[in-house]
Amino acid sequence: MDKVQTALSAMAAMEAAGTRNKRLQARGLDDERAWKSASNGRGPWWNAGASHMNAAYPKRFFDVLGLVSLLDTQRRFQHV
Repeated sequence: MDKVQTALSAMAAMEAAGTRNKRLQARGLDDERAWKSASNGRGPWWNAGASHMNAAYPKRFFDVLGLVSLLDTQRRFQHV
């Protein structure tokens, strides 16, 4: 990668972090925690299980959307 591509890649990453930061703040995270979470450099799979995502998007958020919980389904089948 040349210097221009590296700079553009870094700018795109910061822009994406800014968007994630704004969305996390809109979901109730404080400024500092939202920025640290948005710019931690970790990928979506790591962030999905992180405490900041559970704080911003609790289970009830997904329940209201009507999404199926795999954990709830597993527990239901175990008690049948």
